[in-house]
Amino acid sequence: MVADDRGVLRRGRESKRVQQGSVDRVVRAALKLPPPRQQDMRELLKTRLAAATGGAVFSDQPRWARMSREAVEPYLRTPRDIARLVNAVQVHWAAVAGEGDLVDLVTLTTLRLFEPGAYRLIEEENEQLVGVEFRSRYKWDEEFAKGLTKTEPKVADAARAAVAALYPDFASALDTNSFDSRDRSLRRAHRRVCIAGHHRAYFAFAPEALTPRRAEVDAIFDAADPAPAFAALAETAEEDYPRAFRVLEEVEAQLHRGPLLSGALLSATLDASDQLLALAQRSDPFLFGDMLDLLATIIREGGLQLDASERAARLERLVRGGSGLTLRARVVVRDARAHRLIADEERGGAEPLFERASIATAVATLAAQIAAASEDGSIWSAPSLRYLLQVWRALAG
Repeated sequence: MVADDRGVLRRGRESKRVQQGSVDRVVRAALKLPPPRQQDMRELLKTRLAAATGGAVFSDQPRWARMSREAVEPYLRTPRDIARLVNAVQVHWAAVAGEGDLVDLVTLTTLRLFEPGAYRLIEEENEQLVGVEFRSRYKWDEEFAKGLTKTEPKVADAARAAVAALYPDFASALDTNSFDSRDRSLRRAHRRVCIAGHHRAYFAFAPEALTPRRAEVDAIFDAADPAPAFAALAETAEEDYPRAFRVLEEVEAQLHRGPLLSGALLSATLDASDQLLALAQRSDPFLFGDMLDLLATIIREGGLQLDASERAARLERLVRGGSGLTLRARVVVRDARAHRLIADEERGGAEPLFERASIATAVATLAAQIAAASEDGSIWSAPSLRYLLQVWRALAG
């Protein structure tokens, strides 16, 4: 830093008591300031980001701590660097607030400002990175890693760490470790850049038109009675089946975040299931299987977040009877296979959701309900008669 006081110099030149030559000989002092302390820079970044994003919180604090340390802070040498980064994040966040992951946005913005070559490579290959566009993974992984090296990153380790953390499936190709054990559904819940359907928002400065907004999904969980929202979703499926399916995918993803499967949400899912499954069956038998698996996963993954007493209450609702016989049977059969209570060509492998004795009782109850439905003729209104008969055979042994 070079310091002088221009006001003093100017007044000296104008003074009659100072010889003009002496002012010309004033020496400017060059001072080398010590670098800012890392802790101070970290606190400055935290404060500035909070102000720029309206107090938005990081969805995964441990992940942010590691990402910040390895992929962001190496580029922030001065407060000016922090100001550049925060200003850029503020502009983008205003357009996608709530529809993306702040950790990913800050990291990508860091690459855009300080590693433009690496950022352009990610932008060009984004569709392949998230699986929308498919090419041979083995060779492509190698080429992508070589391409990243060719961009000649200013901080090579930080650039590799950033890309690996943003796209964990490609970490091994970069000879690094993402240390990201989150499953795909939790990544979807956080709307991360590595998830198809959310990835374009990070580059287009706007959420994707076909992607359900977070507020729409949150409204389902916030409602005291989510039945109307599920009924409306079933109506939406009549006109736009793919969009209804995507909303349910987002619901399933959110259930990985905590104990959110209330009794009301379970009942709403069961009540809407027959209409959703019937629509899928009419469209394509393959869609029926996908929809049934998704609805069953909503119940299963939501149940895994509950304690034993809450799980028991959800099982009681499943075997009580009423709507959603096909879905109820699917959940019970899946858990019975996990306990190896059913011997057939499919294998369990998954963690059981309910106690063995409880699910054994549920198996007998559901088998009796399917038999009763065939006696009174109500089985003919099931979305798939064939599936229910197959389930009955498995349940009844």
